[in-house]
Amino acid sequence: MRQLALGAFLTLYLSLSLYADIYQKIVSDFSDEQLIVSNFPESIEYPGFVFDESMEKKSMRLLYHHRNIARKPLFINVVLTNRGESDAEVTITKGVGGSSRDVVYAGHYAMSSFLEHYMREGEKVIVPPGSVTQVLFQEIKSLQTVSGMLKFNRVRSDKLSVAMQIVDMSYPSISSLYSLSDSKQTYSVIFSDESLRKIEHYFDVSDKQSHFYIGGKPYLQDRRTGRVLKGNYGLLYLVDVFLENSRDEEKKVSFFASPLKDGGVDRGVFVLDGGLVETGVLSFKNRLLMMEQIGSLVLNPFEKRHVRLATIPQAGSYYPIDFAIRSL
Repeated sequence: MRQLALGAFLTLYLSLSLYADIYQKIVSDFSDEQLIVSNFPESIEYPGFVFDESMEKKSMRLLYHHRNIARKPLFINVVLTNRGESDAEVTITKGVGGSSRDVVYAGHYAMSSFLEHYMREGEKVIVPPGSVTQVLFQEIKSLQTVSGMLKFNRVRSDKLSVAMQIVDMSYPSISSLYSLSDSKQTYSVIFSDESLRKIEHYFDVSDKQSHFYIGGKPYLQDRRTGRVLKGNYGLLYLVDVFLENSRDEEKKVSFFASPLKDGGVDRGVFVLDGGLVETGVLSFKNRLLMMEQIGSLVLNPFEKRHVRLATIPQAGSYYPIDFAIRSL
């Protein structure tokens, strides 16, 4: 197990006396939220308009993951538009990865940096009435991948929207967000009203081993088209694990993460009972499964304990993944 090199985030977690406070904060921040996933298609070659969506809930979160197969750079452009008559105030949390030739790394870095920044106050942005403010402009180099997660929390606004486009700077005529109607590439996204999912899992040391999946069924569906997002990328999982030692001796309980799909390569970032950990590269190839222990604890005789886990399936990896609990 390796501690994630995110000092401020980890220090803040370890300095808090009650992890329940953090858990409640996560529930509050992610319960009333729109989730948008831009990954269709994953490989892109031409500029195009991706989406423009009004913020109808307390917050909106965007996950994007694209590979540039063109012979020249493309750019991710994300803007906020205030269609109201007064200033709009929003707090933005972001994590970006790439561009990189390593697809798994791009997704992993985006997620780990997002979680780090989430524990800070975020960037406060004021959008004047009737104006557009750019919040992201990220280069995707040729044959490389970018990944990112942006969370927008409304502080003061009633008519705020978020829009995204893919830009090719070789075409100076494409200067407006809405001048891409003749684009050679059509983009679509997943619009989901589910941004957070809770799971309860029970384990007695007498069972020796048990499993649950992160990123498994039921899969997210686009609320407009019914399109399914296998792997549930971007969905925040909050897992309550209830442990029990029914024996009259101490028992060690360990937690493991591993790929579920043959041929899969995965990484993950986990908040496990108040500590932040990441995995290395996990693989399942040629019937050889590589798993990694992400935490352990000792239960006293007849002890019961409640452990909490938070994680988000990250783009570039092959979710669902297997989360195993073992007793020795």
